[in-house]
Amino acid sequence: MKGAIVFISFITIAFAKKFRWCNLSEMEQRKCAELSKALQAVLPPTTKNSFTKLSCIKAHNIKDCIKKIRGNKADAISLDAGDVYTAAKFYDLTVVAKEMYQDGGCLYSVAVVRNESLDIRQLRGKRSCHNGARRTAGWNIPLGFLLSRNYLHWHENQTVIEATSKFFSTACAPGAGISFPNLCRLCQGKKSYNRERNYFCETTDNEPYYGSEGALRCLDQENSDVAFLDSTALDNIDASEATKYKLLCTDGTQADLKDFRKCNLGRGPGNAIVTRYNYRKITRKFLGVVQRDEVDAASLDATHAYIAGNCGLVPVVTEYYGEKCATANGNNGEAHFEAEVLPPVYAVAVVKKTSRSEKLFNLMGRRSCHGHMYSPAGWLLLTKYTIRSDQNSTDICNINKAYTNYFRKGCMPGMNAKGKLCKVCIGTEQVGSKSFNQRCAANHDELYYGNMGALRCLVGNPSGKSLGDVAFVEHHNLMENIESLGKSGWASGWTPDDFELLCPGGERAPVTEWEKCNLGPIPPNIVMTRSVIATKVYDFLMKSQEHFGMSSDSEFQLFQSRRYGERDLLFKDSTNCLTHATHLNYMNILGEEFFDLAESIFSCTDSEILEFCTQDVCNAL
Repeated sequence: MKGAIVFISFITIAFAKKFRWCNLSEMEQRKCAELSKALQAVLPPTTKNSFTKLSCIKAHNIKDCIKKIRGNKADAISLDAGDVYTAAKFYDLTVVAKEMYQDGGCLYSVAVVRNESLDIRQLRGKRSCHNGARRTAGWNIPLGFLLSRNYLHWHENQTVIEATSKFFSTACAPGAGISFPNLCRLCQGKKSYNRERNYFCETTDNEPYYGSEGALRCLDQENSDVAFLDSTALDNIDASEATKYKLLCTDGTQADLKDFRKCNLGRGPGNAIVTRYNYRKITRKFLGVVQRDEVDAASLDATHAYIAGNCGLVPVVTEYYGEKCATANGNNGEAHFEAEVLPPVYAVAVVKKTSRSEKLFNLMGRRSCHGHMYSPAGWLLLTKYTIRSDQNSTDICNINKAYTNYFRKGCMPGMNAKGKLCKVCIGTEQVGSKSFNQRCAANHDELYYGNMGALRCLVGNPSGKSLGDVAFVEHHNLMENIESLGKSGWASGWTPDDFELLCPGGERAPVTEWEKCNLGPIPPNIVMTRSVIATKVYDFLMKSQEHFGMSSDSEFQLFQSRRYGERDLLFKDSTNCLTHATHLNYMNILGEEFFDLAESIFSCTDSEILEFCTQDVCNAL
């Protein structure tokens, strides 16, 4: 089966014990058979009982697959968008999932050549290779481009395929049909009078020049002039081989293969999975089973909750840090927790008491320690007292660049590993381990990640070398983290009396006075998920809390992480309970002040995930 399918499903219906995937070649049959064996080996018994076997159905070509699915002789296949149109319009099949790629759900259509003097305006009379007739990247988009520029002439009494057959001298466009032999002349599939054994110019991998990799093969082996294909095939070309190819750009120039995002003929939807309408739920369940399943929920800090909300996720519960959780009865009599007021965590700036020169507004040029990029304490709220306090700054609208210019060096996990704000990060010591040292990674593989990590960065490494002048952390576990420095063997002799907080008024205060000396309140962490499964996730969390929460005597504790060597794993260790939030909007939980600050910052600060969530990747420039 082709492509990288990304689909999330949360369905618990019972369904048939056999699922039939349609394949176009012996190679796909073998891969499908291996998947069937793998599923049997790794699926838990309960899943095997409801989904016993994956059957692999061999078809002659795409049209044959579509007919088999319609006729209940197969169940699903991944099709190019052009074929999806045919399957839906003429055979009543329905789409249940899309393939997702590095650039989202769309593909770039590219024209690849070897001749360094050829340009896009000189293709009339040339020999062409297409990944398939009527396919999106190798046919629909390039022909649409040629027609729009009037390079390809199409008369009213002609079909597009007829006009194309007269435009190119010879070609291989699998699926073009016997009526236009010119469009099949370069193809190399086996010929036979027996239809089931004839692969010449057919939409099957038994035609060597079918598909995007086949179009490249056609370009090389048939000494043709141009190949039209989708950009994903370019990833499989070795760097040494890539130098012999060029891309044709729409302005008449050429470019290297790596520049396909700028030099292409357009973008269109990628592959999708189709099935019969009455089989759509079963197909979705199958896709969920065979998939590296996607996660259903996560506990996110306030900044990431803002991002998730913009991406369409919704709140399920919030972490509650108050002393007492108020219990209420749910619709079915189960206990859940409500809170009218959510006690905040405070962002604080911590310095060593012996270092007397640091004040909150004179930190430019200092060495800084941050929990991670996007952290509420060490990234978002900090802007008000550092880079945004200087109204004359020219780069306050690019927060990451501004921080890089503001501090001399530091550790802000998640930043560019080669930049100044990763310079003092150390990753993880991997003594006797084969795993990689993830320096400056935004997770616990970086020892200076999170609140405890920023404190480690401030006091220095175990040898005593000082690495930071100030650490931006959350107050809730500061005292415990200071105590842990010695217990963990990281650095002995440190007590709360050795540190002070930097206050907004320019003064300093003991670390116990965080309530009046802080950078601002941080909304609680929020567990967020997709709206369609919010209730299911909530029920799961309530059951988990009932058995493993603070009031339980279970050895496993949901809100404690000390036994694992780090703090705040899965949830903050300061959490007393999870409070009901499916009825709330994430903006209300974050609060107006925090939300407005996040809005102003992300309105002009690059964030790849926000850009992905808010743009139409098929139509974006």
